[in-house]
This record gives sequence, structure tokens and C-alpha cells, in this order.
Amino acid sequence: IYDNGTWSNYGEVVTPQPTQAPTQSPSYDSNDKYIYYKNTGNWNEVKVHYWGGSSESSWPGLHMEPIGNNVYRCEIPSDATMVVFNNNNQGQQTSDIRLEGRGKIYDNGTWAAYNG
Repeated sequence: IYDNGTWSNYGEVVTPQPTQAPTQSPSYDSNDKYIYYKNTGNWNEVKVHYWGGSSESSWPGLHMEPIGNNVYRCEIPSDATMVVFNNNNQGQQTSDIRLEGRGKIYDNGTWAAYNG
């Protein structure tokens, strides 16, 4: 008898073999490792100085990568708790800002989820 793709003797019980479920890559939002800044002051350069946890950047901080629409991003240590955005020590900067997590954008004094 032919049953479900397998030949067997009539009367012999065929135990179906389990099929392996397809593996899926872990899904995560690639934005989760970055913080974002909306450059409303139109600075020529944007830096972020961070501190808290076990590390601190040296002033004026890390270069933020422009990603379009006057938005900049940077990956900083996950245990950092505070930031200051600045125009590469050219006289303009934000006040001390408490981080509210990764994957968020700081725009006009408010953190919000960054949706690209």
C-alpha cells in the first residue's frame, strides 16, 4: 500500500515521522541598539556625550551618524544613563538628559519611539 508518500506492506502500521519546523531568525528591531537625535538646531556636526553605569565618553563625545531628515544616530553602552548632545564643542549643547532606553529619538526636548 502507498500511504502519504511511503510504501509499506498491507496491514503494517506506518508511524509518520515528525517534520522539523522551519527555523526562524530571531527577530529584533535593529534600531534597539541606537539612540537618535533630531538636529533641530541644524548643527554642522552632532556629538553625544554619555555617562552613568560603568563608562563615560570623553568630551565632547561620540560622533553621531547622519541618517537623513536631519536625524542622527549613535550606539552607546547599554548601561549609560545620561547624555548631552552638542555641536562638537562649538558652543551649543542640550542640558543633561536622562536616557529613556534604546530605539528612541530625542526631538525638541522629548523622547519618543523612533520609527524611521
